[in-house]
Amino acid sequence: MAKRRVLWHVLLAVALLLLASWLRAMRDVELPLLEAARLTAIFGIYCGAILAWGVSLRRRIMHRQLQRYLQISIAAMLFWLFVLTLKNNVFVPGLPVSRFCWYLFYIGLILLPLLNLFSALWIGREEDRPPDRRYRLLWLPSLALIAGTLTNDLHQLAFRFPGGVENWRDAYIHGPLYYIDVAWITFLILAMLFTLFRRSRIPEVRRRIWQPVVFLLIGVVYMVFCIAFPSSGVGFIETTAMFCALDVGVWESCIQTGLIPSNAAYRELFAASTIGAQIADRDYVVRYSSDRARPLSAATLRQTESAPVLLEGSTYLRSMDISGGHALWLDDKSTMDRLLTRLRETQDRLAENNDLLQAELALKKSRAQVDAQNRLYDQVEREIRPQLQTLEEKLQTLSPEDEDLRQSLGEVCVIGAYAKRRANLTLLGENTADLSASELELCIRESVDYLSVSGVACSFSRSAEDRLDTEDAKLAYDLFEAAVEAALPTLSSLLADLQTKDGTLILKLAYEDPAASLPEDWAREQIARRGGALTVTEEERTRYVSLRLPGGGTPS
Repeated sequence: MAKRRVLWHVLLAVALLLLASWLRAMRDVELPLLEAARLTAIFGIYCGAILAWGVSLRRRIMHRQLQRYLQISIAAMLFWLFVLTLKNNVFVPGLPVSRFCWYLFYIGLILLPLLNLFSALWIGREEDRPPDRRYRLLWLPSLALIAGTLTNDLHQLAFRFPGGVENWRDAYIHGPLYYIDVAWITFLILAMLFTLFRRSRIPEVRRRIWQPVVFLLIGVVYMVFCIAFPSSGVGFIETTAMFCALDVGVWESCIQTGLIPSNAAYRELFAASTIGAQIADRDYVVRYSSDRARPLSAATLRQTESAPVLLEGSTYLRSMDISGGHALWLDDKSTMDRLLTRLRETQDRLAENNDLLQAELALKKSRAQVDAQNRLYDQVEREIRPQLQTLEEKLQTLSPEDEDLRQSLGEVCVIGAYAKRRANLTLLGENTADLSASELELCIRESVDYLSVSGVACSFSRSAEDRLDTEDAKLAYDLFEAAVEAALPTLSSLLADLQTKDGTLILKLAYEDPAASLPEDWAREQIARRGGALTVTEEERTRYVSLRLPGGGTPS
């Protein structure tokens, strides 16, 4: 059906071209009114056919840039024909204005191939991706050649008039600018042809790309016959009209071969649609129907005005108003229902997996907490293990009949206080890298209190307001305990001083009558690793111990 319609259009175009050529051949009409009607009819046939084709382009071609260049080409053809009509039929031959119309004729002759090339460059290209900007430079030689032709009277480089400009119709010679015009036009036509071949990448289109070439070959053959055999009769068809017809044929063949996508064949496209759709008039009489549509009564179709109609299963019939009637289509929701069911099942599985993951995460978190607590308890037990063993041994040897029971209980209390406070420092250090100096003060003060209960004369002073590194605080308390345990049970008096100065922790001890001396190399590696220093001296039965840890605090 579509091919038959195209064939009729081609035959109509050929008939109109021949009719206009026949009217053009009737030059001996004596009545002015008939002569005017003849000229008007010729011009009307040419322009009407081109305008009709241009209107069809606006409907068929959706690519706005390609459509714009083709419309400009149509305007160039109309201008070409208009100037030709003025030159041959309106102005008196030989007048300067007629010669100027002859020059204007070359505007369309040069611009039309250039516009055709620009149109070809847009084939197969998206609207927001224009061709290379360098193609715009083609305007420069084209406009220069047009300007040179229009000013031919000044330099006569395009046409030379041996008998003078006033006798331009009798004899003229082609100048170098004319041959440059011909070469430039030939180059533009070949460039357009090459661009069409390069754009025809679809195999089906490539097999039919010969159709535009046929029109170009017809134009070449026509030109050769007109020049070489002027009496052959091919001049029956006006040259300008022939070239316009061939130009239209080239682009129409590009549309018919599919090289230029067109918005056509609606009925075939609608019938081959994968949706079950119908187009009905206002009385619900079906005018167009796709192959997958169901034959339904007008009463059923009319029910869709209020709400979609459930036909069977999950298939609904829906409709919408369009210009002149209604569009109706089948909406099969079975696939959607299956997808929703699978989605719900997946959602339930994900929810179950999420619950399992949450439970597993909670279990791992609980295990991590237990492991951390066990590790912390192991660390505490490891750090105070010697004191715990000593404490156990002393408790096992205690007896009510012991004469030194009070002193022994005092020693047990001192060791027990250290074990409790030392464990507390370890627990505090688990959550923070530093702690208040008051924590170390409380540790030493509690130990001093128990020493006082056991009969040791004690004095404790402090001047520490900074925050202490947790490891420094534990090391200082360990030193205090080690010195006390080494001095027991003969310890009679103890002086302790705790202070921080410029970020340095300083602990000083002085005690009399020690049972044993604190080794000078006590915790040597630990103290050296922290950049500190330990000094132990003795003078007249008094032992002096001093610990300095430079990283022991930060100024508050």
